[in-house]
Amino acid sequence: MRLKPYERALKAFRYGEALDAALETRNPAVVITLLEELAARQGLAIALSGRDEATLEPLLSFLA
Repeated sequence: MRLKPYERALKAFRYGEALDAALETRNPAVVITLLEELAARQGLAIALSGRDEATLEPLLSFLA
């Protein structure tokens, strides 16, 4: 079975890329699961660091 883009990025410790890929799926279960996994890995801050308004917008839209 092929890994999804967010799974590949997560496995490679590319947390920001994994978050972006999960948000692109527009699947709430995928996004929530990935956020929980990032929190468990202490990777949430890494995934969010260095983002500007444009790159934060998809996450804020999802959360709203």
